[in-house]
Amino acid sequence: MNLIHTTNVTADLAYEVQTQPSVEIPLQDKIRISLDAIKQQALSGKKFVVSWSGGKDSTVTLNLAITAIRELKKEGVIVPTLHIIHSDTGVENPVVAAYNRQQIQRIRSYGKRSGVSLKVWVCSPNLSNDYLVALIGGRTIMSVGSSTKCQQMMKASALTQGKRRIKQYIADAK
Repeated sequence: MNLIHTTNVTADLAYEVQTQPSVEIPLQDKIRISLDAIKQQALSGKKFVVSWSGGKDSTVTLNLAITAIRELKKEGVIVPTLHIIHSDTGVENPVVAAYNRQQIQRIRSYGKRSGVSLKVWVCSPNLSNDYLVALIGGRTIMSVGSSTKCQQMMKASALTQGKRRIKQYIADAK
């Protein structure tokens, strides 16, 4: 009979962990660092597409992008159009859906008032790739547990197609 003997390597190793004290950066400095990073990307010729869901994180990201573009315009820099992509699955809570539609109108109005060139793209699943249509039509089975079929068909696929359309739009505009 062959026996394999194992040993606990970490117990045999002595090491010392050195930690550095953390430095808290004030919020205003974090904002300035973010704005400068976005402006640097614009100055290097990057085009911007911000995915906006209507939630806190994407709203802050969108606000930073718009603020950076506004600052560049003030500095006399010609800035490219800011593309904003949003997914409308068609099955959101009606209050959330109405809120998002209202916010999209506000974003568009702000662009017109401020002179910030922006274009909002709203993407929805088409009927041939709609999870609920596929489910009712017997082309798929219900997702349960950690399955992402619903998210992929209702949101990710529509956003991927939307990003392709935006890339083509930007390429055609050159």
